[in-house]
Amino acid sequence: RGLTSWSEVIIDIFSSEGIPVNIESRTGYFSAIEVRTMLNFLKILNNPKQDIPLTSVLLSPIGGFTNEELANMRAKKSDGDIYEMLLFEAIESNNVQVSDFLEKIDGYRKEVPFLTIHELITKIMYETGYYNYVYAMPDGDRRRMNLDMLVEKAIQFENTSYKGLFNFIRFMEKINKYNIDMGEANVSNQNDNYVKVMTIHKSKGLEFPIVFVAGLGKNFNTSDSKEKILIHSDYGLAPDYVDSKLRIKSPTLIKSVISEVIKRENIEEEIRILYVALTRAKEKLILTGGVKDLDKALEKYSSVLQQNETRFYYDRLCNAKKYFDLVIPALMRHECFGEILDSYGVETGRELFKHSNWKVTIANLKQETESEVLEQLKKITDKEEIIRYNTENIYDEKIYKTLCYMKSYNYKYDLETGIKGKISVSELKKMAQFEENEDSLFEEIEFNVDTDVDTFEPTVPRFIKGEEEQQISASESGTTYHKVMELLEIDKADNYFNVKEQLELMSKKGYITQQQMSCINIKKIVQFATSDTAFRIKNASALGKVKKEQPFVIAMPAIELGIADSSENILIQGIIDLFFEEDDQLVLLDYKTDRVYNDGEDILKKRYMKQLDYYAEALERVTGKKVKEKLIYSFSLNKTITL
Repeated sequence: RGLTSWSEVIIDIFSSEGIPVNIESRTGYFSAIEVRTMLNFLKILNNPKQDIPLTSVLLSPIGGFTNEELANMRAKKSDGDIYEMLLFEAIESNNVQVSDFLEKIDGYRKEVPFLTIHELITKIMYETGYYNYVYAMPDGDRRRMNLDMLVEKAIQFENTSYKGLFNFIRFMEKINKYNIDMGEANVSNQNDNYVKVMTIHKSKGLEFPIVFVAGLGKNFNTSDSKEKILIHSDYGLAPDYVDSKLRIKSPTLIKSVISEVIKRENIEEEIRILYVALTRAKEKLILTGGVKDLDKALEKYSSVLQQNETRFYYDRLCNAKKYFDLVIPALMRHECFGEILDSYGVETGRELFKHSNWKVTIANLKQETESEVLEQLKKITDKEEIIRYNTENIYDEKIYKTLCYMKSYNYKYDLETGIKGKISVSELKKMAQFEENEDSLFEEIEFNVDTDVDTFEPTVPRFIKGEEEQQISASESGTTYHKVMELLEIDKADNYFNVKEQLELMSKKGYITQQQMSCINIKKIVQFATSDTAFRIKNASALGKVKKEQPFVIAMPAIELGIADSSENILIQGIIDLFFEEDDQLVLLDYKTDRVYNDGEDILKKRYMKQLDYYAEALERVTGKKVKEKLIYSFSLNKTITL
């Protein structure tokens, strides 16, 4: 009837039996073991001196330690926190496993300042193998998608004004604290091999081969008929009678009437819901529920055996408090209940209905508990037997040879499996920059309106800056410049006022925001528009031979790109800022907003030579015309650079 207080128990039981289950619930995400493990890992990256998160990760597949191993280490170092214990174990006991774990943690901690949160989570999941591990667990699809949801939450967080691992951890803690639970990932569809758990309401209109209707022994919710003030659409409002002098209260006649009306309307609704539940199965229907005292229940229900009419009397329907009050009396009149009635000494008083396909089974709680304990003991025994298993013995020569062959097999195209099918020019540029160890040179410029590029701007904390200023990052500033240059009419940009007018028109049409417009240095736009390069663009534009923001995709062998020693083709995608035709040949132009100084020309050449080579290659392939010049216009240097 409802999933409250049921969902977590059902998940635990099914998971212990290795049966994949999907529950359409809005809770349970933060209690999922894979989500807790990954969040704990992030916590110790932020601060490893947290005992509970650190212990959780140590005992997880990522750490790979056992309770006994941690206990032995703690016995050697009883004082201090868990992190100090690990340091002691690595140094004093020369424990290789602990050293490797600490080295792994230290490596990820060093990468925290340079990676976005979602990149960090993805890197951890794949490098530790945890993503594949949870996929191999029971209900692996749901667990894998729970981790994917965590990555999505990290991306959403990164789109806010808050940054950093510490703030992300606090963000997730607040979501959990205030019960903003997203619910676990829903991975099932009609063809999935899952046990699907849903409320009866959710099942309306659906059919399944086998259906369990569970919880039939749970009492109906009648709280709406017991409120202090009852409200009914036909009978109006009914409060209690309160005597302030005697300090007593009692229900009024109208309240008693309305309470009964609400109860009967609720029973009518519950009967309709029960009908929905009983008509969802195509092949087999199984009804389950618990009864506290079966003897009393059978005695209570046995009065129906004296009833001649097929249908229930009205008072039985009105007094029903749970679904079993409707189901069991109906089944008691069938031969499927005969043996149970005889064993409990209940007189039938009349012949039971024949030809019933129902089968009734009573499961005693004590017997079920004993059976479960024996099953758990058997699992423990089997596990210990497997642990003690002698793996050196060869029990089946044929299987042994097969396993050896599979273990020694080398995939012919193993090198190609690590190559991306598509890559952007920007990624290729970053790869080249990493190889040359020039990461420290890269910094996007932030232009202030009507100021020189080299003007010093003191560092101001974000909370002191205005909200609008906070929203303009260095990368967004560079993107804004490219958007403005795409839309700019160069022949009408020869002075400050014309450029400003065009910018205001772009903002009015929604191409750029007022905040983005504030980062544009109009003087620099004018300097470009009056340059020799702009003059050449104007001439080509008059002949209709200028193209802006042209996307392209070309294929090149991985070995030529320096990615891998393979002839496998990789798709390269990118966007060319501008190119124009001149003397039946092409001229390529790329805008750059990097902050550079006196030796900036050489830096930009070295930095972007490879990128423009790819652009030129793409243009020549697509157009069949030769690229005679590759140009960079630097807004920082206010000049055109020929490569």
